[in-house]
Amino acid sequence: MINCRRIIVVCSCCTKSWVDMVEPRSQQLSSQPLNMAAAAAAGVSPTEVDRLMELFECLDSSRTGKVDAQRLAMIMRRSNSGIVSDDEVEFMEAWIKNVVSSPVDVIGFCRIYALAPKEIQLALGDACIL
Repeated sequence: MINCRRIIVVCSCCTKSWVDMVEPRSQQLSSQPLNMAAAAAAGVSPTEVDRLMELFECLDSSRTGKVDAQRLAMIMRRSNSGIVSDDEVEFMEAWIKNVVSSPVDVIGFCRIYALAPKEIQLALGDACIL
């Protein structure tokens, strides 16, 4: 029998809260409250949050804990996600600048990524492969 601990997580970026039984770290990838808050805020699985947190770490090259619209747009422009037209690049940059009005932390990034059109997700995801 595995001993589980009960935790209550309240997300600071929204009004969601929940109670969860958390297995020991060896049994579950994302047992940290930050990961669970990001998963709840973005509506994605904790495993997906692990991947997005790694991506965020790559995008946050200055290690400030935040990324802004200008940085995300620059990363998308450098992305290796295939050939896109100037119009598509302009659309992606406009979408980012419209949605990211101030620098976002990892939880905000997870929310934005989950809402982003597939081509933006692909461009951001491919950016750290370079």
